[in-house]
Parts: sequence; structure tokens; C-alpha cells
Amino acid sequence: MNDYLGKRSFRINALDYTLIVLLSFMTIVSISVLFEDISFGISEAIDYIVDITFIAVFAFPIYKIIMGRITQKKAQTLALIMYQNPDSAMTITEVQQSYISKTGKVAVTESAMEAMLIRLIDKYYLKNMNYDIASHNLISLIEKAPTASFITVICKNCGAQNRIIKGDIQVCQSCGNPLN
Repeated sequence: MNDYLGKRSFRINALDYTLIVLLSFMTIVSISVLFEDISFGISEAIDYIVDITFIAVFAFPIYKIIMGRITQKKAQTLALIMYQNPDSAMTITEVQQSYISKTGKVAVTESAMEAMLIRLIDKYYLKNMNYDIASHNLISLIEKAPTASFITVICKNCGAQNRIIKGDIQVCQSCGNPLN
């Protein structure tokens, strides 16, 4: 288990997917009612307002679930970067370069990385690390073992290759399935 992942980095995915399906269905129904009102020429503004309100009520939780999952993936990637780093501190440039190499997102600036780290730590997606704004260093609050042997494990769920410390249990960076 990665000691840098906070309590908000783990959620029951089945519940999220069930909610997305249910809310998507309700959103589609609300959109079809709006189109039906338009096609029948209903001209009362209150009908359109009610239809649009229902669409927003059902679509907003979908947006929140998806954005939460994206944030969890970012936290898992950053926790893995810190976990695999042999030193107890990393500069923002090192974190940025590692993040870009793991995700392939080249448009991540140092200031965006800094803001992301601070947000993820403040919102409990990441723990046991602190970002020092003055020195621009990400500091581990865990005493690290001097050497660790890494192995490559293939996820049984999705087939992705993951680099983990031998004997440790982590989650797949592609699908979130536990690895051992």
C-alpha cells in the first residue's frame, strides 16, 4: 500500500459507475422531454426552465464523479512518484518531469504542478508529504528505507505494466486494481 495516498484517493468504484448510469439515464430523459416541448411548440418559459433545471440537477453529479476520479488518478500518480523516489525530497522540476514521463502530459507547467500538489494535499488526496513553497520542494514525512528493489508486475485486470517495490501491494495505475 502506498503510504502517500490519502483517504480521498480510495472510493468504491461500483457505486460511482452505478450513479453515472442512473444519472445519465435521467439526464437523457430530461433532454428528450425538453426536445419534445420544443417540437410541440410549447412556448411557456417555465416549461423550458423546469426542463433545463432537471438536466442540470442530473448532469452535475456526473460531472463531480468524473472530476473526482480524474483527481484520484492524479493523486495516485503523484503518490507513486514520491513512493519510488529514493530521496526524502524532490524539487518541483523533478516532480514535474516525473509526472510528464508517467502521464505523457507535456503541458503541465511548474506553477500548475505546484497548485495541483497543494490542492491534493489540502483536500486529503495525498498524505505524509508536505510542499515547501519557499524552497519549491516536495518533502516526504516518511522515513524511507535506504534501498528498495523494484519489480515490474502485469495487472491481471487490464494487462498494464506497473513498477512496484518487491513484496509491496499497490494499485494498478491504469485501472486501480490491487497488485501484489
